[in-house]
Amino acid sequence: MRHQAAGEALQKALKLRAREYARNAYFRTLRSESGRISSGIARALDLRMAQINSFRDLLVWQKAMDLAVRCYGVSRRMPRDEQGVLGYQIRKCAVSMPSNIAEGKARQSTAIYTNHLWIAHGSGAELETQLELGARVKVVTPQEASALIGDAQEIGRMLQGLVKSLERSGLG
Repeated sequence: MRHQAAGEALQKALKLRAREYARNAYFRTLRSESGRISSGIARALDLRMAQINSFRDLLVWQKAMDLAVRCYGVSRRMPRDEQGVLGYQIRKCAVSMPSNIAEGKARQSTAIYTNHLWIAHGSGAELETQLELGARVKVVTPQEASALIGDAQEIGRMLQGLVKSLERSGLG
C-alpha cells in the first residue's frame, strides 16, 4: 500500500514535469536563433504522459502555428505582384495546417479527427510545392524555402505518427 502511494506520487510528479518541459520546449522553439523549428530533446521526451486537454497542447499544432507565422513573413517579403498569387497560396496552406489540426481535435470523433489530420498533411505537401516554386522563380530564397520545407516535412511526419497512434489506441 505504501509503495503504491509512492508510485502514484511519482507518476503525478512526472506528469507535471512533462507538461512543464513541453511548455518550456515550445518557448525555446520561439526563441530559436536560426528561425527553424527546433525539436531535439523535446522529441525524445515521452509526451504521452502529459494530458492533452486542447489542440493547443499538441506539439504538432504548436509547430504548425510557428510555421504559419514564418510563412506569413516570407510572403510579406515577396514582390508586390507575387503577394496576391503565390503569397496568398503559401499563406492559405500554412494556415490550413494548424486550423485542420484544431478543428479535427475539437470534433471529438477519431474518424473525423484523423480525416482532418490527413487534410493538414495534404496542406503541408501543397505548401512544400509552393515554396519550391517560389524558390525556382526566385521570389523565395533557396535557404528560406529549404528551411520551411524541412519544417513542413517534420510536421508531416508528426501528423503521420499521430494518426497511427490514434488508430492503434482508438482515441480521438
